[in-house]
Amino acid sequence: MHTWWGRYRNAAFNLSDIRNRPVRLLICLPSSSEEARKATEIIPELVACLDAEAVFVVGEPRAVEFCDPSDARITVVPLDRSARWWFGLPSFAIVDRLSEAGLNLAVDLNPWAELLPAVLCQRIGARIRLCMDDPQRGRVFNVRVLIAETHDSPYARMLRVVQAVARPASHPRI
Repeated sequence: MHTWWGRYRNAAFNLSDIRNRPVRLLICLPSSSEEARKATEIIPELVACLDAEAVFVVGEPRAVEFCDPSDARITVVPLDRSARWWFGLPSFAIVDRLSEAGLNLAVDLNPWAELLPAVLCQRIGARIRLCMDDPQRGRVFNVRVLIAETHDSPYARMLRVVQAVARPASHPRI
């Protein structure tokens, strides 16, 4: 399995790439409807702080129902049966569609490791792939956000981390 994953790894990156290039963003929603509802609350702020020019939000059909695609930059892509192989991995059609969009940042909002979003984030060719910290995700994601053991929402924590990274160098947060 490691050999298969390792074949798709990208070259090293610099987080300042987020500030220096137009952001084309992939957001993977949790498969749980309740978690997806909570996760979609941060999408407008995530898009705004990154000043993303294009955003693709993918997830289970029942999860993407919570998205409000009123922003013209946001495209909602349900991962129904036509977007998967019979064994659950993303189909070539969905990977090609997202790869052609030139996505350079992928954010997996699943609180726990799930195979479909992990493979999708890896295969689209995004240089920066963020997720919530989980030891199972080390081979696929190159930035893992530690979640504090407080009552803080993991999605709010992910948003704060991205905001801190995306902040202009002239306005560092101390």
